[in-house]
Amino acid sequence: MQKEIVAALMGAGRAGREHAANLCSVPDVRVGFICDPMLDLARAAGKLARAEKVTDSVDEVFERKDIEAVIISTPAGSHALAPSRYSYSEWRIIGANLHQTTPRCPPHA
Repeated sequence: MQKEIVAALMGAGRAGREHAANLCSVPDVRVGFICDPMLDLARAAGKLARAEKVTDSVDEVFERKDIEAVIISTPAGSHALAPSRYSYSEWRIIGANLHQTTPRCPPHA
């Protein structure tokens, strides 16, 4: 078994909800955070992804040391969400076509 990757999803609008619904079917990925300035959207996507936490604070996400992957699903003009003090050079780039992951997670028991 590979090491589990803890991911954060930034953006819980239409595309973000689609990613949230598919994220839990990606092997060895656990959703640590879903972040959106509209907390009601973050909460709804958090249920889909079985996220540990939802927030409207980008800083809160990036302060958490166990986040290893960030899925940015925000409007194109807001992709640069991370404050400059966070080092992109330390990030690993991973990829998965989330639209091809099946099946979606079963509903909560």
